[in-house]
Amino acid sequence: MHCVFEGRLKVSKVSSDGKEQILALRKEGDALGSQALADSGHYAYSAVALSDCVVCMVPRPDFHSLLEQNPQFSHAILKLLAQTLGETQKRMLHTAYKPVRERLAEALLLLYRFFQPETASRLLSEFRDEGLVATQGSRIIVLDLKGLQKISALHA
Repeated sequence: MHCVFEGRLKVSKVSSDGKEQILALRKEGDALGSQALADSGHYAYSAVALSDCVVCMVPRPDFHSLLEQNPQFSHAILKLLAQTLGETQKRMLHTAYKPVRERLAEALLLLYRFFQPETASRLLSEFRDEGLVATQGSRIIVLDLKGLQKISALHA
């Protein structure tokens, strides 16, 4: 299991057709890999730093020892797994049933909360200055799709 002490990262998986699928965004205080440790499997996803990060690792034997000896830790892991399952189910339902407009709004809110307003505004200004997007009031117009795709694949 890995614990994010500092920084932000994305968790993703490459599909069989070679496309990256971002599964989650993680920040300080979040844990990664508990699902694989709980069932003794392998973690089938990648985590890529989006900023400078400090990540702590809990080796598999230590994780299992903590589960067996520390009821508070076991309850916390159970809660984490339940939250992850709930988030995954919610995301699947939204993907299946929400119209594109609502999904885009939700994605923008997620990015806003994850990166904070000033960072999102600064990055949008950078994209505008680079000719990747244009803004008209609250509208964002993609001008250079290939350029945005290139940036999105930088840390894939």
